[in-house]
Amino acid sequence: MSCESIQLLKRVARGGLRERIAELSATQRTTASAALVTHMLRTEVWQRATGVLLFRALDDEPSLDALARDALARGTMLAMPRIETDGRMTLRRVESLREDAWDIDACGIQSPNGVEIDAAQFDFIAVPGVGFAPDGARVGRGKGYYDRLLASLPNESTTVGIAFACQILNRLPTEPHDARVQWIATEDGVFRASLT
Repeated sequence: MSCESIQLLKRVARGGLRERIAELSATQRTTASAALVTHMLRTEVWQRATGVLLFRALDDEPSLDALARDALARGTMLAMPRIETDGRMTLRRVESLREDAWDIDACGIQSPNGVEIDAAQFDFIAVPGVGFAPDGARVGRGKGYYDRLLASLPNESTTVGIAFACQILNRLPTEPHDARVQWIATEDGVFRASLT
């Protein structure tokens, strides 16, 4: 299949997945986020993590704020992404969730203003996506930020796709450069991807 055909299939998949997410009420998203976090806190991959990369959720993504609070309370190194004015995604240390530790990045997203940290320092990486498949395939927002990040990680890093259950499809169109995740977490639980 040509790259153009795969990209078209991805656009169609993104559209359908966004419709599914839009059907969730704010209350449903909040409840699902809390359940996802509860499941994640019980996993060995979370409990043994020494360097954690999370993300500040957009309105259509599960909130990971409770995971961030847990990481900070345990003294685990925590960082989140920031989009710089030159278009690069950097990873910034988070030492507090107080408002003065955050500002708006180049994409208009609330982001940490801490020091930049190298991706190799993280052994747990939460990966957002518009959709995931049981084999670890992921469709993001189309900018490639996380594909580039995941390709640069050491093999010891654990990658976890974060999504609502309605964002899981049996299959997703992928291209050779599309990175897969090792685990997927939703409000229904955390499961290991069947990487193929």
